[in-house]
Amino acid sequence: MRRPILWISLGFFLSGCNSFPLWRTSDSSQNRRPIGRLNVNTRLDTFHPSAELRVKVDPTVCGTKRAPQSLLWNEGTKGVENVVVWLEGPTLKPLSTDDTPRIVTSTKCEFSPRLLIVAPGTLIDFRNNDPVLHSVRAQTKLNPPDYKVQPPNLESVTMKFEKPEIIPLVNDMHPWMQAFIIVAAHSFYAVTDAKGEAKFLDIPEGSYRLKAWHEILGLQEHPQSIEINMETSGKTQSLTFIWADEPTP
Repeated sequence: MRRPILWISLGFFLSGCNSFPLWRTSDSSQNRRPIGRLNVNTRLDTFHPSAELRVKVDPTVCGTKRAPQSLLWNEGTKGVENVVVWLEGPTLKPLSTDDTPRIVTSTKCEFSPRLLIVAPGTLIDFRNNDPVLHSVRAQTKLNPPDYKVQPPNLESVTMKFEKPEIIPLVNDMHPWMQAFIIVAAHSFYAVTDAKGEAKFLDIPEGSYRLKAWHEILGLQEHPQSIEINMETSGKTQSLTFIWADEPTP
């Protein structure tokens, strides 16, 4: 099996710290706390478009063809959408449970959103907007597995997960339907946008590692550490993950 080649680059530049300070001004410089920012970019040099999926189940609702959603590539930037990126470091505080339920819908036979970041213990409300039977199967590793059936007349079903991990969701009735719940250990998690980019603001003082995960491209860890201290405070660091090609099955 041919393995994907990972190339990684690092950029570092000043980002207007005099006009837009990242800390409150004080008479004593000792009261200032270093706060940093990070831009994360992704790049896939070679992209192979996948053929449309033919649908045979509930075609009147789901349609007869589905465009693959597992690898979304921006031709202009060569960036990859829906890459989960996060920081790891001893100074990051755990997230507390969010009292507001998060919502995942089944609409026209697709989960929306495809990726959802939640705090541990947050209630996730799954809603079926289609007039057909759906299901949600959580393929957990660290949390207890869960499975719910969604009849068209049932308003919602709920799940929650206490331990941080990335959890695939599948629909047994419509196998092309897939989504991912990212149970975050702290607040410094993000998902890349349509350009393949993500940003972290107000990173506290400390030393961090950056990780990236994608459902096709897999898990990567950046070899360059991120240092937030008085020397780097007020500057924006930029890290880029570069894949030369897609992995071959």
